[in-house]
Amino acid sequence: MSLISARFTGLVFFLSLTLGIDHILPVPLQVQEPTWTEAQAQGPPMGTMLLQKSLLNGRYFATPDGRIRYLNGGYEGSEFQDYVFGGSTTSDFQTALDMLSIHGGNLLRLWTSESGRGSQAVKGAMQMPWVRSAVCCAADGDNKFDLSRFDVGNLTSPEINSVHYFERMRARVIAARAEGVYVSIMLWHSFGWENGGRIPSNRSWAAHPFNSRNNINGVNGDPDGDGQGLELGSLGQAFTPYQEAYVRQLIDAVGDLDNVLYEICNECYDDPETNAWQQYFMEFIRTYEGAQGYRNPVGLTSLQNFNNHVLANSSADFISPGGPTYEQKPPVAMHDQVSILDMDHVAPCTGSNDPQWPWKAFARGHNLWYIYCQGYGKPNGSEAAILDRMGQTRTYAGRMSLADSVPETNPSVCSTRYCLMGPDSILGVLPDGGSITLELRAGTWSVEWFDPASGNTTVGSPVREGSRELAAPFLGEAVVFLVRNGAPPSGPWQAPAYAVAGKR
Repeated sequence: MSLISARFTGLVFFLSLTLGIDHILPVPLQVQEPTWTEAQAQGPPMGTMLLQKSLLNGRYFATPDGRIRYLNGGYEGSEFQDYVFGGSTTSDFQTALDMLSIHGGNLLRLWTSESGRGSQAVKGAMQMPWVRSAVCCAADGDNKFDLSRFDVGNLTSPEINSVHYFERMRARVIAARAEGVYVSIMLWHSFGWENGGRIPSNRSWAAHPFNSRNNINGVNGDPDGDGQGLELGSLGQAFTPYQEAYVRQLIDAVGDLDNVLYEICNECYDDPETNAWQQYFMEFIRTYEGAQGYRNPVGLTSLQNFNNHVLANSSADFISPGGPTYEQKPPVAMHDQVSILDMDHVAPCTGSNDPQWPWKAFARGHNLWYIYCQGYGKPNGSEAAILDRMGQTRTYAGRMSLADSVPETNPSVCSTRYCLMGPDSILGVLPDGGSITLELRAGTWSVEWFDPASGNTTVGSPVREGSRELAAPFLGEAVVFLVRNGAPPSGPWQAPAYAVAGKR
């Protein structure tokens, strides 16, 4: 018996004891002729991509060898399930990877639709965590779900386009790993709990597997009978063991891979019950993974009302704060928490986002995500400008030492207030072009100017220590990159107190 099969068998036994169900049977492994298998995957040795918060700079993740991993990437929402949110197309995963490659990204988000159909209710989502029973009929027109049986498929030789939920997930995470891409897996999506809540046309709860009309197990995700499934974000419910079993199966499917991150819930409600529920499942994941010898990052993303204090005060390994102020003037990322700033939680799909956002956010210590509002077709001008600049930030992140670089907002040290400053390298952003005044440490500093609009670089004249005003050699937005060539000072370099003291 393989390790995966053994884990699944153990899960079945656990469920039979925990839920008092004596008719649970393992989902048959429906082995198909794979077009892609794990054996064909290319990538670094397993374990070398694993992320943990950097001990030197808590704004970033690092791999086991101590190397900082600046994360940046994009997604559209269809990277995993077919016909998600009522769309009319199947998921094209290779296109998603190609889009990341073109724009220098290394982070993909696997969105999930909890409901059997999306907000526009055109077609049901093809892949769901649970198998369908032989009993008709769920609200989406297909048979009801059997919540005691997972749609596992073949985890030994998984296929990227498998119709089985967990098989497809494992295959796609492995395929991403082969290209050096990290995958953040969304466990829950609170819009699936609503009927006309935040979006009047949204009737996702009507087709949700935990709606009692849609399963054969008597699971009722709406105990108060108000026509919404908001109770799914609470603990101590009759359905809680089913949620726990789902998390275990997810970890059994992908937890042994080192390019995985978990996101508990997309835009969940900000109330004490749901916040406690998110915290509980962060710890649940850590406990279950720990028992298997795994430890992948677990994060919280923006709440529906942008209450970022809940995220900041949690035990999350990473957060994705939100709010419109994060576009034009992104605040400094907390010094002890990885922030993946996501345009979906800032100013999504406005038609014209601020093209300076990537450089501003990077200079303030954030990792970046962008939602492809144009889908996987050709980006419009605004979107293309942002995606290009996101790739540019990753290039410069690889040229400087992020382990000892901190955001600088003191105008007497960085006049534009958009700088990443370390002992031997400085990156300054000039949103309006012109000039920038920097306070430089002892030594001689090489100067390179970068034009985000054209992608061209210009070498400037070297400068020495002290307060130096540098003028961009071209008009418009500019980035200046300085590297210290002189001998390092005798004492260790320390970040200024004001650069790390505040949370924002």
